[in-house]
Amino acid sequence: MATVVLSRSTPDWGYLRRLITFALAWIGALVSVAVAVQDRPGLGDAHVYWAGWHGPLYAGGFVYPPVGALLFAPAAVLSWPVFAALWVAALSVAGLWLLWPVPVRLRIPFGLALAAAISWGNAATLLAVPLALAPRWPAAWAALAWTKVTPAVGMVALAQQRRWRDLAVALGVCSALGIGVLVVAPSLVAAWATQLQTHSEVPSYYLAILPWRPSLPVRVVLAAVIAWKGASRPWTLVVAAALATPDLSFATYGILAAAPRLMDSTRS
Repeated sequence: MATVVLSRSTPDWGYLRRLITFALAWIGALVSVAVAVQDRPGLGDAHVYWAGWHGPLYAGGFVYPPVGALLFAPAAVLSWPVFAALWVAALSVAGLWLLWPVPVRLRIPFGLALAAAISWGNAATLLAVPLALAPRWPAAWAALAWTKVTPAVGMVALAQQRRWRDLAVALGVCSALGIGVLVVAPSLVAAWATQLQTHSEVPSYYLAILPWRPSLPVRVVLAAVIAWKGASRPWTLVVAAALATPDLSFATYGILAAAPRLMDSTRS
């Protein structure tokens, strides 16, 4: 008598994981585009960068430290349309490089989400480049330390890995730049310190999206813990840097674009 064997098919967990990732990527893209369309940011952050250099640097909404302010110095001799075009081009090139390791099937939704973040004109996408390079080139931490400032807490990962030489390089470059500006333009440093006292940590347009907003010191501590615990996985630096971003707004989500490059470096 023949025996009938009923085979049980093994679930294809890899396919299921890819399907869920694809769905979440598109959900994130659509939500990001919807937020950008509703708020119509119109490169608002980029205009702040430009306007800062067409008057007293810290008389308006510009809050980046004097060292980081030099990144936007060309704005002083450019009209707003020219600066906006060049700035969007720089953010777009940075975004293309950051997302290049992403699988082809995810490039469109991830690209849409990043384009929505870029529409605010925030420097976050550009700063994601040195964040992606920081594990191999520790001097790149200076770009974060002298712009967004608090995301540089991710440097604790170097201490956890006992990469003392790299930590010394990162801190040395940061210190040299800071001391240089303090010596050359002490009044600019004083004006920046005064500006910080009146700058809101979270923009008003974002309050409705964040019903619970942990304070910046709390977020910095959490970011330090994440960077310390995840030191062996460079992509966790993205989580730490994003969490420690001072304004914690949709406009600064571009910093998350560093994740594909850091994950790619982990596999290589």
